[in-house]
Amino acid sequence: MREDTDPRVERTTVTGEHLVLVVTSGGRVESVTLTPGLMLVIGRADDAQLVIDDAAVSRYHAQVQAGQPTLITDLGSRNGTSIGDVRLVPREAVPLRAGDVIRIGHAVLVVQAKREPRRVSRHVTTRPLRDDIAERERVLILETLAACDGNQTEAARRLQISRSTLNQRLDAYRVPRPRKKVEPEGGDAGGSGLT
Repeated sequence: MREDTDPRVERTTVTGEHLVLVVTSGGRVESVTLTPGLMLVIGRADDAQLVIDDAAVSRYHAQVQAGQPTLITDLGSRNGTSIGDVRLVPREAVPLRAGDVIRIGHAVLVVQAKREPRRVSRHVTTRPLRDDIAERERVLILETLAACDGNQTEAARRLQISRSTLNQRLDAYRVPRPRKKVEPEGGDAGGSGLT
């Protein structure tokens, strides 16, 4: 059985929530949700549920049984399985908790709690984040156009978007496109020609 060697590290047993195993191996990162009842064999073999391509990993290295509690068992591997600095006793099931760091060969597996989204009461009015972002984008576009005296090409350059994207955003926000100022006919920009 493993012992918690560092009292400064706070670990909690997760009840009513699923655990997620985040696996880092060979430059790859993947995650596996440990739903209750899942039996996950970890190893180098092609038929393992979680294949780790590492010579230091046995063909059938360890097994995770998801449930309450979720357990990990070293299957008698050649190089062993560790949680933190503690090596597991082969074929002895040990509970996993959020915050545990497992080492199998060169792979690092981190146990995290998968939190279910909070439910919002029907009586509370919430504004979706995308609405806030859209409103901020609309204001930024309008402010930039104003600073550019309505010059769409210059506004698009300052916003670091194409002019066609700027026009699409203006249409989406139902903002009329600024029009170029028309000089009065007669060529004299200084006067109206009327006396």
